[in-house]
Parts: sequence; C-alpha cells; structure tokens
Amino acid sequence: MTEILTEAFLPGLGAGYALAVPVGALAVLLVSVTARTSFRVGASAAPGVATAPPATAASA
Repeated sequence: MTEILTEAFLPGLGAGYALAVPVGALAVLLVSVTARTSFRVGASAAPGVATAPPATAASA
C-alpha cells in the first residue's frame, strides 16, 4: 500500500493542484514572491492575495 501511495497518489495529487491553480497576475506574483523568499512568506501573502480582488471590487 505504501508503494502505491508514493508512486501514484502523491504525484497525481501534485499534478491535480498544479492544474487547479488559476494562472493570473496575482497568482504569478504570489509564486514569484514565494520562490524569491520562503514558503512562510508566500503562505502569509496568500490570504492578502485572496481578499484583494473582492475588496477592490467593492470599493469601485
């Protein structure tokens, strides 16, 4: 069972997440910030990226 998990499930899970991520300007910015700094900084920036479009749309 462990071999199936490591050989098929985990790569499939990674591919699923890669396909599910919407590619837009904010997503590219978030990925680049994470790549330049650390995962902790990227994870901290993610809630701001998620709330920025609705906040700016509500103010318009």
